[in-house]
Formats: sequence, structure tokens, C-alpha cells
Amino acid sequence: MEKWLPVIVLGVLFLSCREDKGQLIYGDWHVVSRFHKATYRIANIDGKVVGKVMGYDDGTTRYHWSSDQPLYIFQDLETGNGIFVDGFSGATTQSGGNKIEIKVIHTDSLHVEFHFNDHPMSEIWTRKK
Repeated sequence: MEKWLPVIVLGVLFLSCREDKGQLIYGDWHVVSRFHKATYRIANIDGKVVGKVMGYDDGTTRYHWSSDQPLYIFQDLETGNGIFVDGFSGATTQSGGNKIEIKVIHTDSLHVEFHFNDHPMSEIWTRKK
């Protein structure tokens, strides 16, 4: 038993340190850009990865989460090669629509790229503590 103890300890450490990128995106995220401030919540709801807009302020438009008028930034993220893509809009930008790609940079930061009306924008989201 004693000779197996180091192997067991290393196995437990390996499994506990292994990061599931899908799990890393869940939580509350904050973004401050030159154009707006926003807070988003990424959650798994009924097997779909959704992004709720919890708060948004660009100086003109202000929004706070309301169950009466919910606002989602995406409603069905799909993953492939470590990149999360909005499954609702598909792999190509729809005319007048949007597309989102999310890459996990770190446990507390995401690189988010939007294509809104065929114009790309990139943001770094940080985990809200």
C-alpha cells in the first residue's frame, strides 16, 4: 500500500488541477470598455449554455436584469477546439445578426469577439468577484 501512495496522491492532484474549459465560463463576468459597462451571467439552463445580460450602460441605454423583460447575449453556446460559438446564429454571421466567439484565457478572464452587423469587436471579460 505504501508504494502506491505516491501514485494515488499524484492521480488526485492531476484530477483536481485539470480544468474543464466548459465549466470555466460559468459565472458572472464584468466588462468595461470605451463604449459601455456591462455585467453578464453565463449559466447552463436546461442543457444550453446561455448568457444573460445582468446590467448594461453605454451612457444612452441602461438595462438591469428583469424576469419580465429578460435580455440574452446568447442562448446556445456550442464548443469546439476550446472556442465557444453561438449555436443560435451558427458559424457564419447572419445579415443584420450577430455572432459571438468566446475563448478562455484564464480562470478569471475571457476573450470575447462579437460580429455585430458584420463589424468585429473584441472585449476582455473579467470574472466578477
